[in-house]
Amino acid sequence: MRTRRAWELPVLGIAPWRRRSLGDMPVVEGNDRVYFEAVRWQDPKTLCFKLWGHGDYSPNGFEEFFLYHVGGKVTRGCDPSTAS
Repeated sequence: MRTRRAWELPVLGIAPWRRRSLGDMPVVEGNDRVYFEAVRWQDPKTLCFKLWGHGDYSPNGFEEFFLYHVGGKVTRGCDPSTAS
């Protein structure tokens, strides 16, 4: 089996899980620059991540932290101060 290059790997899209768990978020849908950044694994099945960006809805920018639970649930509540 050959090693796959990064550009050949599927991209993880969190939008369907986020929408299912948290509903529509104007800060996400209303901005044209929204970024996803993994912060740390909280445990083997929970990833803390940051959504940040800017646009018409948030011209001065925004930053929010969430938890992605393997299996598809997204919740608010990551504490970025404990990032390693």
